[in-house]
Amino acid sequence: MINNEPLQEFNQCFQDQKSDFSLQQMIEKLDQYKHASTFSVNLNKKQIGDLGAKQLGDSISHFQSINSFQIQLEENEIGNNGCIFLAQGIAQCLKLISIKINLNDNLISDIGAQALIEGILANTNMRYLSIHIENNQITDFTIQKLNNLTSSQVLNIIKLELILCDNAISDKGAQNLGRAFRNCENISSLVISLNDNQLTENGVLLLAQQIPFMKNLISLNLSFVNCNLTDFVPEKFGEIFFACRKLSLISLNMGFNNLGCIGIHKLGEWLLKNKNLEFIKLILWMNFIRDVGIIQLAKSLNKSEKMYSISLNVFDNKVTEFGTNKARQILQKSKRAVNCQLTN
Repeated sequence: MINNEPLQEFNQCFQDQKSDFSLQQMIEKLDQYKHASTFSVNLNKKQIGDLGAKQLGDSISHFQSINSFQIQLEENEIGNNGCIFLAQGIAQCLKLISIKINLNDNLISDIGAQALIEGILANTNMRYLSIHIENNQITDFTIQKLNNLTSSQVLNIIKLELILCDNAISDKGAQNLGRAFRNCENISSLVISLNDNQLTENGVLLLAQQIPFMKNLISLNLSFVNCNLTDFVPEKFGEIFFACRKLSLISLNMGFNNLGCIGIHKLGEWLLKNKNLEFIKLILWMNFIRDVGIIQLAKSLNKSEKMYSISLNVFDNKVTEFGTNKARQILQKSKRAVNCQLTN
């Protein structure tokens, strides 16, 4: 087994550097560990640009024994060319089973994002995949590429995380993202965040309706902040969650939408029917929920057969102190839930 402690020390060294940071020096140092099985590099806000991404991609391509890595590249002015170079390097790592790459706040459009996805999925051994491309210039074309790739090959991914907030993805893209899940039956943990795109509730539901095709799904984390959701959506989410027979953990962020009491009440009724549910986290800030809605939701969750952890965030709604206290009292009476949190 390869000792990766020196590599961890190396990473911390360059993470701590500020004004005297040298990409070339870092690449030369990184090349000394090309036989490592895992590594993590934090280059956030280093302004490496496309040239730096090319050097990093070239270096990554030499890590023939690597099976897991994390790369943090936020705010680096990386565009499509840099993303393509990274993808080419990653595609050479044939033993990779786990990758986490953070490209938030760069200059990447569909050309670069498509190349990145294609380079990563070229490795059929991938089990754990986390891609963060928040606040770039991605549209539905990238999601269509992902759908095409998953339709043409069997994926063995167990844990998938896609953070695509603040781009230009529409309902069509959301629908294609849902279709991409149809060939991902092995996934047990799914994280999807599409906050602040160009979605309506129609696109959100078209995506969500495909989730039950993941027969082995246990953990689900969805975030749809500012997606024009109304009371129609929570009940539909409840039906979809109920169809996921193995689902035991749900985190759902529907903040800054147009939800009211009726939808939240219906969601609670459906969650009550889910006999395997053990953990629920609902983030509902900045909606139009009143006392009756949060109280009815608390009553439903309190009756759940296996629930041991409940977290509700209703900050900046129409809930009064009376409603908050009442809901909190109901949750605290639960004989099963050992962790009950209510934030208002």
